[in-house]
Amino acid sequence: MQITSIKKLLIPESLNSSLKHSMNYFITAFATQGLSFISIPIFTRLFSLGDYGIVNIFGTYVSLLTLILPLGTDSISRYFYDKDKTGTDKKAYFGTSVTVSFSLLLISFTVMLIFRNKVSEWMSLPVSVLVFFIPYIFYNILTSYFSQYNQTQGLTKKIASLQITKSYISFPLAVLFVWLLSKERYMGMFYTEAVCASIFGAYIIYYLRSHIKLWHITKEHLIYLYKNSIPFIPYLLSGQILSQFDRVMINSYNGSSDAGLYSFAYNISMLQLMVSNAVSNGWMPEYYKQMNEKNYKGHDDQIRNLFQLISILTCFLIMFSGDLGQILASKSYHSALYLIPVIIIGNYFLGIYQVYGRSFSYYMKGWVASAVILLSGLLNIILNAIYIPKYGYQACAYTTLISYFFLFLETWLWSKYILKKHTTNPMIFKKSFLFILVVTSTFYFLNFLDLKLGLVLMILLKAVVFLIELLLFYYKYITGFLTSIKSGNA
Repeated sequence: MQITSIKKLLIPESLNSSLKHSMNYFITAFATQGLSFISIPIFTRLFSLGDYGIVNIFGTYVSLLTLILPLGTDSISRYFYDKDKTGTDKKAYFGTSVTVSFSLLLISFTVMLIFRNKVSEWMSLPVSVLVFFIPYIFYNILTSYFSQYNQTQGLTKKIASLQITKSYISFPLAVLFVWLLSKERYMGMFYTEAVCASIFGAYIIYYLRSHIKLWHITKEHLIYLYKNSIPFIPYLLSGQILSQFDRVMINSYNGSSDAGLYSFAYNISMLQLMVSNAVSNGWMPEYYKQMNEKNYKGHDDQIRNLFQLISILTCFLIMFSGDLGQILASKSYHSALYLIPVIIIGNYFLGIYQVYGRSFSYYMKGWVASAVILLSGLLNIILNAIYIPKYGYQACAYTTLISYFFLFLETWLWSKYILKKHTTNPMIFKKSFLFILVVTSTFYFLNFLDLKLGLVLMILLKAVVFLIELLLFYYKYITGFLTSIKSGNA
């Protein structure tokens, strides 16, 4: 039996490169989320619910401001991928983007610090944490440049290496700072980021220095920059509203403790989003290749294969992520565990949306991308405003699921019936989604029975049931694989 033959059976040869890069992105994402996931067992015990909420709310604002303050001018990948720009001065374009982005950031931070008391009141955050927006956001922009440049060069291992190194240094440093503080322990996280952002930010600047022509701004580059950034700001901002703003609204209505509970459930569910985003980012070069060659059948076949893998991993997380949460967190956080499958399913629809939403960027239809996701963002805000006061933070899991499903649906409709571009048939997802529905129903049914088996026995029972359901849905695939092994062809 040859290992290479088995690999070809499990993973189509056309996807080898994409999955190789996807693994690098997954490792990178896992490292990036280190302080929000790997650290859960420690920080849920060191932090009060309020402290945990403040840290996560601050992170939400960082995500939003990273998009708003530079006005989307930290984008270079579209220019580098543009086949019409082959042979042009990419260093000069890179320099234009950097100059404009950091000029806007400096102006924004100056205004924020001058009016810090008002900003603190508006954000419901302590005044003392506002200054830490500077290292957080500066480092996010630098990381964006580092990632985009290396992605376009096929150097995804460099992205993974940087983030893993930062994670291994920042994690113990954060634990030390938090442990040393007797009050306002959340400040330990901010001290850590200030130190690490300075060190690793300096490295990124040194690394990219030879690839940038600073202060070499041309009219042509400015036009291209804003043509491909400004129209996408509502799109990117609405995406952050969908994924992050619910915590801000919970904090506003119910306080930082409830925001901490929801953040805990959301952080556990991020495992699914890390898988989905890693696959999506790793497939990006192959996507552009298929679209440039108009190989739509190859495009759809790869989508089917990728989402079959994503769906199986999604179902595994739905079944077992709650048990993982029990192991990782203190009991004060366990009341939020039952929301995890709902959030995971919402993230799954977000992944499907990306299949259709990517074409808006490819065809430079930024206004369409902004319109569809803005509608979903508004729907999410309206639903949260109605249901958080009635049902508490738990409502956000369901409103986000509804909003992501609506986002997928309207994006498909826009792509097929208005833009009339190539649109993948959504029916290719029906088997995978039915599998998700069955596994989710099983999860809640077993929890409803309340068998009181204990954590270990419950995990074993779930494992047996999950394997049976996996065989029922993917019987032909699995038996075909086993037959090929038995016959000696694999």
